[in-house]
Amino acid sequence: MSYLDHIEREEAYDLIKRQRVLNFVPGDQYLSSNSCYFMLAMIIEKVSGQPLSKFAKEKIFNPLGMNNTIFYDTNTELIKNRVFSYEQRIEEDGFNNLIMRWDLVGGGGVYSNIFDLFLWDRNFYDNKLGRGGQEIINKMQKDGLLNNGKSCGYAFGLSVKSYKGLKTVSHSGALAGYRMQITRFPDERFSVIILSNRSDADPTLKGYLVAEIFLKDKLNKSEQIDSPTYSEVNEKYNPDNLIIPVDIKEYCGNYYSEELDFTYTFALENEMLVLIIGYSERITLPMLNKDLFGFEEIGLLCKFDKKGKKIIGFSLDAGRVTNLKFTRIK
Repeated sequence: MSYLDHIEREEAYDLIKRQRVLNFVPGDQYLSSNSCYFMLAMIIEKVSGQPLSKFAKEKIFNPLGMNNTIFYDTNTELIKNRVFSYEQRIEEDGFNNLIMRWDLVGGGGVYSNIFDLFLWDRNFYDNKLGRGGQEIINKMQKDGLLNNGKSCGYAFGLSVKSYKGLKTVSHSGALAGYRMQITRFPDERFSVIILSNRSDADPTLKGYLVAEIFLKDKLNKSEQIDSPTYSEVNEKYNPDNLIIPVDIKEYCGNYYSEELDFTYTFALENEMLVLIIGYSERITLPMLNKDLFGFEEIGLLCKFDKKGKKIIGFSLDAGRVTNLKFTRIK
């Protein structure tokens, strides 16, 4: 099944309940989880007796005048002036239309526009929701602490950090070809909101470039924002940059996960290991080290397990889910 397609809510919940291993001891690390927000939506619906879409409309969107914002939990509903999303073709010019039937809400599923998001942003300075006042706003932006007392860099659905010496409160989003970024500089009462409907956009970078223009006199130009390059990431797994003699064919085959109740297939194509998921998704995986394939920088790693010299399965780390076990079936 494609991630763009409809999934029944109970089917998604059953999948979550089948998970057997935690990513880590709760509180030891921070990792964003759409599954948790999906279940939070279920809790809200249970307590309120309303679908999340109706609850949010009555308690959040209407009071703020956000008349063009909805939780899209029914994919047969029409959305006025809806913008569709696109992805750039890899081997030829042009774009593909990513037609999406996804309608699970909680971890996402909000349709809005720039004008409504401006109203949402302004509410952080003068809250009109609930009982009013800034108590709930302050709590939303309070940095979470790990078990060791250190900051996790995340609050209640908001990333609290700094950019070149200025405090930021931000979040990004991505699904299909949609990309978005909201970055608020609260002490300057300045925000950048960028929405895009093509997958090759980079609204996070563009947001900071806009801030560089409007806040140029306040930013600390000497503070550098660095991210690891692919070569640096690869060095982590293969520090001596060795050429490891491996027969890729030994990894090929079918692997079953009881937690997903699904089979992944590995095949050899052009002397590279290819992960095949269902009928549509094929991912070419570079080798990072012996028995380890994938892309650390995007959070996709396949670590193969052996009994003696025979491969018996692999563990999948997919960024927000780790240590997902697959058993080789043939």
